[in-house]
Amino acid sequence: MQEFTREVMEIVNRPNSTEQERTLDLFFSKSPTSYAAGKTWLKRIATRELDREPEAKPQVGEAQLVALAKWGAIPANYRYRDLKKI
Repeated sequence: MQEFTREVMEIVNRPNSTEQERTLDLFFSKSPTSYAAGKTWLKRIATRELDREPEAKPQVGEAQLVALAKWGAIPANYRYRDLKKI
């Protein structure tokens, strides 16, 4: 939770790729069936024109990463305290 894998960072920072290409590589396996499902999903969400949420600015993603790292941090003390809740 503290950081992304090297593979994820490579995809996110890949030069000369489109947002759609990065999305497919991040969220769908490389099989033809999975890529086809991903492309269908991207097409479906792109067809909505009314009542769309505004595009998130880069600051939103940055703030989400900070919050995720804080939420996923494992404290030095009581490391396994929450296991009994599972």
